[in-house]
Amino acid sequence: MQENNTIITATASVILQRENKIMLVQEDKEQSKNLWNFPGGRFEKHESVFNCAIREALEETGYDIELTALLGIYKYVTYKKYDLIRFVFLAKIISEQKNYWTHEIKAHQWISIEEINQLKDEELLAPNSIRAIINDLQSGKTFPLEAVKWC
Repeated sequence: MQENNTIITATASVILQRENKIMLVQEDKEQSKNLWNFPGGRFEKHESVFNCAIREALEETGYDIELTALLGIYKYVTYKKYDLIRFVFLAKIISEQKNYWTHEIKAHQWISIEEINQLKDEELLAPNSIRAIINDLQSGKTFPLEAVKWC
């Protein structure tokens, strides 16, 4: 029998919208330097998917948020060749902090869907995933937060 060495990781991301634009963050990590992505990241030990999304949004954008809906759950293979499962939530901004807290983000910017669609794949982190998320966002179909169970 062949041994299964599959590595699977999970992340939570948020879609923040303002005046028909979406917040993207520009990564500042060595392996993803200058690539655009949605605010989000990996779970901390015993952290719920909801708390992860809220924490990552605050760390990467400086915004306190409230999750409003689940957009979808996406699976793809990363540049490191492991499987990643990404929970993507819609969120609204509750309050704004002055600074974001992470050294992993170079900048954040409000960008229209048209501008995102014009970005080259080389400018996006996980471009197929980002493009699928944008397509789903444009469809208007979402799921209630209760669709995700934290046990």
